[in-house]
Amino acid sequence: MTIPSQTITIKDPGLGLIEIAANTPLLTGISSSGTATQLVSVQSPTDAVTLFGQGPLVEDSCRVLNEAGGPVLMCRLTGSVAGTNSAVTATATGTGTITLAGAPYDSYNAEVQITTAGTLGTGKFKYALDAHRLINANGIAFEPTWSAEITIPAGGTYAIPNTNITMTFVPGAGPTFYALADKHTWTSTEPYYAVADVDAAGDVFRLLANQWRFLTLCGMSPTAAGAATMATGLATELSSEATLFRYARGFVDAAGDTTSNTITAFAAVEDRRIATCYGRCVRSTLKPFAGWGTPKRSVVAEFAGRAAREQISTHLGRVATGSLSGVMYVSHDEFQNQVMNVAKFSTLRSWANRPGFYITRANLRSPPGSDFKYSHNGFVMDVACTTVANALQEFANKSFRVTSTGTIDPKDAKDIESAVLRQLRAQLTEPINAEGKRGHVSALNFTVDLTNNVLLTGQINTEVAIRPLGYGEYFVTQIGFALDVGV
Repeated sequence: MTIPSQTITIKDPGLGLIEIAANTPLLTGISSSGTATQLVSVQSPTDAVTLFGQGPLVEDSCRVLNEAGGPVLMCRLTGSVAGTNSAVTATATGTGTITLAGAPYDSYNAEVQITTAGTLGTGKFKYALDAHRLINANGIAFEPTWSAEITIPAGGTYAIPNTNITMTFVPGAGPTFYALADKHTWTSTEPYYAVADVDAAGDVFRLLANQWRFLTLCGMSPTAAGAATMATGLATELSSEATLFRYARGFVDAAGDTTSNTITAFAAVEDRRIATCYGRCVRSTLKPFAGWGTPKRSVVAEFAGRAAREQISTHLGRVATGSLSGVMYVSHDEFQNQVMNVAKFSTLRSWANRPGFYITRANLRSPPGSDFKYSHNGFVMDVACTTVANALQEFANKSFRVTSTGTIDPKDAKDIESAVLRQLRAQLTEPINAEGKRGHVSALNFTVDLTNNVLLTGQINTEVAIRPLGYGEYFVTQIGFALDVGV
């Protein structure tokens, strides 16, 4: 019997205070609770857990909320692919085994260790759900997040909180049932969704399309081929949004397969609106519970978090922004293996002499020669298109004076130009960008065509010209000793 004691737990975060995000993201995926295909505005990680429970959608949304602030829009998808558990592998001297039941809520690298030898009702154990057994770039192995010591239930079953997994301890023949330091390990694969599940939520996305800047499909795809299919489905969904004058980009997981398999699987995937995020990372969770502290996740949430936090013109790989908070390990470091960036995947990387990990680029899977290589180009254009579409709607079916040739009177054309330019400048040239200077673009202009016969066609032709910002991605320096240093 242990001596009398007390426990004090400080709840953090408790206030749920969140800054306002620069760009509202829409995050979709699988969760353990919540109404499917319903958009919900969430302000804090606490609210995300309360409303949606556990699972990839909640894990990634909490990450984005912590990185960028709120609100974020969350939408639970109907999962067509249930989570699964592998067989349990025992490294043990005792005869006891463990069996599992229940479809897991998330992906786990689970380990149970026997801490006190015995059998049902007498032995004790602890467990971790993040026992990845990985070694980071500094040669340091990650310690799992261990639960408290627990007595093996007399009935043999123990439901692991927040996971939907129930362990059954089967003692075996004895005389040593569960020996000290016996280990039992397994992996759990999270539930996932199909393109049809995303399509089913598409009508809901469109209802609030003007309230979100980009769409993220949360979770880890089981295979590279499946990820490529999902990326194509996301491209189709965003294309449908654009036909309704709702402009957005998307981030999707590219799976955790080998680089060669992934490149092959995505060979035919080409679209200006989607970024395919390759790799896995280990990061601190924003919703910890017993046994769960540093999960291994898709890097897609790192892109979503940065994109939500930063302004539309900010290169997501901007080093001055700082490293990705809480990321301790990446499965693919583009700095060490420069193969995926050239294949138009979005990856994470390290920088020499700097701690932590950064985004390489948020590459869009655009065709060769496209102006939309990176997400920031896409975000700027999305804002420009939305602004022009909304501004010109005010002129729909209005009357205009025409010249003797049927073309619009220059004075009326100037009224249109002034109105649209005023709104474009408010969105693109007047805001302060990440460098503390005015403008998400270098320059822009909007003009009305004075040659088209409006009287005959009823059509007014307009044009928007935008000069983007330039980005210093490469620096070439010559250095040496010299007598004349030009000072």
